[in-house]
Amino acid sequence: MRLRSPAEYYIKYLLVHPEEYSVDAIRERLLDEGLDFISDQYLRKVRSKMTLPDPFYPDDRGHAPSFSFLVKEKINRLFHRDLPMKMALEILETPRAKEFVEAMQLVHVPSSAIAAYISRQFGTYCTPEALELYAHYFWNINLLDSSQMRVLLQLRIDTLSTYVPEFQDRQSILKTAYYKDARKIAADLPYSPTTAMLAQMRLGIRPGKHELALRMLEARDLATVRAVEAVQQDGPGDSQKFLNYANGSRIFEEMIQMVVKPEDQMQEQLKSIALRTDTHTLPSIHQLSGGQHTVEVAPMKESEHDQSGEFER
Repeated sequence: MRLRSPAEYYIKYLLVHPEEYSVDAIRERLLDEGLDFISDQYLRKVRSKMTLPDPFYPDDRGHAPSFSFLVKEKINRLFHRDLPMKMALEILETPRAKEFVEAMQLVHVPSSAIAAYISRQFGTYCTPEALELYAHYFWNINLLDSSQMRVLLQLRIDTLSTYVPEFQDRQSILKTAYYKDARKIAADLPYSPTTAMLAQMRLGIRPGKHELALRMLEARDLATVRAVEAVQQDGPGDSQKFLNYANGSRIFEEMIQMVVKPEDQMQEQLKSIALRTDTHTLPSIHQLSGGQHTVEVAPMKESEHDQSGEFER
């Protein structure tokens, strides 16, 4: 198994930069920014796979060979920065926002929800497009599978203890921080609202009462499914499993009744059946039938008055 850095496209940008950064300088920069460089050999390997045009003018949009190279390597937005790219770089420079974004992207929280929270809580204006750029350049989880991501997060312990003098011979401190990292729990558990809530709790975000009730409902349903599974398997110890799961489901049901008030449930049910006004124009009978219809005309009642206005006899 070989690892790739989630910041591989950012690393490519640094490797082809006109300043001609050395491998040591790139490694130190990535360590300062909290990004993964994997190893010096990995940096050299990425550099060897790129062939720069000659001459190379990455800042000149009008130089076709250079611009084509940037687009091919998918690093053009870092050389030609627009507002969303500047937002992504601001997230990188804000440790709390960076931590939150990476944890939430691991559990596939919608970008619109992440952007709204970042803008509200950290004072850093953010948009979904900025988050897409951050994910591409600095936290591209599509470059790794689930096992590789877990290995990568644990590898940070050895990396920091090796290259950062303050952490040499202090791996126990790094391990404690690792096990409490929101990104670890996001990488270990499957994608679900519960995983997102657990990761947010590691970040100090308290779930709301309604959110807690939803997670209780999820746990109750899962316990019921496990109880059914134990009954169907009917193997050694499955009777005890069934009893435990059934009791857990019952306990959660009782807790839900204490957490959620009946009127709250009624409001949620009413929201689901709320009437909505349809503003579209009603189709005519000709549009519905395509002209294939009949019209019944009732005979008009004869007038009870003649033209002179006198009653008819």
